[in-house]
Amino acid sequence: MIHQVSSFEQSYTKKVNTIGFLFLAAHLPVLCVLAAFNGASVVLTTCVMLVILAAPALILWDDLASKLNAIAMGIAAMGSVVALIGIFYLLSRKPKQVTA
Repeated sequence: MIHQVSSFEQSYTKKVNTIGFLFLAAHLPVLCVLAAFNGASVVLTTCVMLVILAAPALILWDDLASKLNAIAMGIAAMGSVVALIGIFYLLSRKPKQVTA
């Protein structure tokens, strides 16, 4: 049985996909500020986040009402958290001073 998409469902999906992508993209400046505050590389943080945002951006650009975009944004959100926690951990470690 083929599921027919109503015009309401299509317009709602377009709106939610756009808002979801903007919410995900809004993390970029926040994460750059956090990277700078923690002494991590802002350039590396920006590059990783842009790579993570690339797939949802391309899918959104291709079709605003794609249900695949919601899945891609969910994966990108999880990936951004894991990748950036790793970057912050590795780059913000300071050498410990050993006293005798």
